Amino acid sequence: MCTVAVVAGPGGGYIVAQNRDERRTRSRGTPPVEGDFPLLCPRDPDGSGTWVGVNRAGLTLCMLNAPDPAPERLPPEPVSRGTIPLELASAGTQCEARSLIEAMDMAHFRPFHLVVVSPGGGAPGILECRWDGTRTAWASYRAPAMFVSSSLHQISADQARGEVWVRFLAGNRSPDLAALTGFMENHEPEKSSLSTCMHREDAVTVSRTMVEVRRDQIIMAYTDGSPCDPGSPSSNYEVSLTDSPR
Repeated sequence: MCTVAVVAGPGGGYIVAQNRDERRTRSRGTPPVEGDFPLLCPRDPDGSGTWVGVNRAGLTLCMLNAPDPAPERLPPEPVSRGTIPLELASAGTQCEARSLIEAMDMAHFRPFHLVVVSPGGGAPGILECRWDGTRTAWASYRAPAMFVSSSLHQISADQARGEVWVRFLAGNRSPDLAALTGFMENHEPEKSSLSTCMHREDAVTVSRTMVEVRRDQIIMAYTDGSPCDPGSPSSNYEVSLTDSPR
């Protein structure tokens, strides 16, 4: 399970938040490394990929797992879905990201949802790619938007987190980084598998990544652990885009 939330930021920028929900037995992610471009991102030591990253063009790439199809439709030797954002690190626009995806052999990947966010005029543009194991579907949105993935309770998680998201937006007409950070810690309607900060006997929210893209700067904050735990270590990164190739 994962949750991705996108809101507009000042000056045509945007803010992205992603909670990563994983089995308690899975290896801990590796925090981002300062200056680790072309994609600033945490890493998954098990799959050698990432679930969220931002490049110097100001594109943020969020990977969410989707429910698997019938066993006979699964790839015999699947490639980690987390490698896809790394392959898209060179994209300067959403169109370029889409072209790179369309050139890939999707048959090697299990189902996924990929969210690509780019800065824009009034509201940030969001491109979503859904691969169900058979075909690829595309959709475009404008912020604010939220995306949820759940391997066990997709419909229930969509509904529960969606209702909390609607209430959050009603009380935060122009949510900032602090407000969205707090939203990712919430346990509404209760501390469970359906809450945004997820808790289940065999799985939990293992990290939170916040990305703010401004006209001349990228800010990333990574929490290595449950967002609701004040003891979870956090790391902050700032990248100036003034002297960097876009």
